[in-house]
Amino acid sequence: MSSNDSFLMAGIIYYSQEKYFRHVQQAAAMGLEKFSNDSVLQFFKAYGVFREERIQDAISNLESIRNHPDVSLCSTMALMYAHKSCETIGECSHAQLSLVPPGKESPPPETQPLQGCRRPRSNSGAP
Repeated sequence: MSSNDSFLMAGIIYYSQEKYFRHVQQAAAMGLEKFSNDSVLQFFKAYGVFREERIQDAISNLESIRNHPDVSLCSTMALMYAHKSCETIGECSHAQLSLVPPGKESPPPETQPLQGCRRPRSNSGAP
């Protein structure tokens, strides 16, 4: 990795710490122009999108890189967090994120029908 690449990653991490999520996306997009299939940069771009509360876009971006070995853990964790920040979760999305090992029984489905990610939960008591 060259020094310019180190500066790029340092910038992305700095912007993340300072909560400049639009800059995170822009820096990751700039890096993706140079390294078009870099899964780490794709993750940071999706992370910036998620932190701007564009949850559906972030979920679709994270789904596309979830099985890449370099970012499988962080993208799966980000997907779980994104789904938890929604009021409702689509049933198929919930089933895809199930972490039950093969051969084991999956947990029973929710009793109410789930439609998909509608809006982020608010921390206030008002609906």
